[in-house]
Amino acid sequence: MVYCLLTDDDLTSRLRSDPQAVPAAVEELLRWIPHKHGVGQARIATEDVEVGGVLIRRGEAVYVSYVAANWDERCYPGPHRIDIDREGPPQLAFGHGPHHCLAPLLARMGAELLLTTRLPDLRLATDPEDVLWQKDVLIRGPIALPVTW
Repeated sequence: MVYCLLTDDDLTSRLRSDPQAVPAAVEELLRWIPHKHGVGQARIATEDVEVGGVLIRRGEAVYVSYVAANWDERCYPGPHRIDIDREGPPQLAFGHGPHHCLAPLLARMGAELLLTTRLPDLRLATDPEDVLWQKDVLIRGPIALPVTW
């Protein structure tokens, strides 16, 4: 999230000048950034159902990609763009329903606290092209993100 902000001058400037926009930015970045492998836990069909022309039989496991849902053009026009003024359904980075993640409030609070307290002076201390990314991990991100403030 911090890398995305520090490499997007327009977004960073906006959040520095309008801290009230931080919660909307956190939600949009949660929608835009793929987390983990993009699929939640398997759901088991309790009855035969057809979805998108595909029959799912009772007892079969179904995996739903929340990344695909968060980038569904029918819900989020221009999903490849970060747009903190975007309207539409809530993002699904934490899942939905009875099996959703238990920690979204804590994650949001942490992100908002970081952005409101550190973002005003935070700067990337290296060229964005020099940032090395983790591979083969559950949560995608830089190995290290050198910053100054």
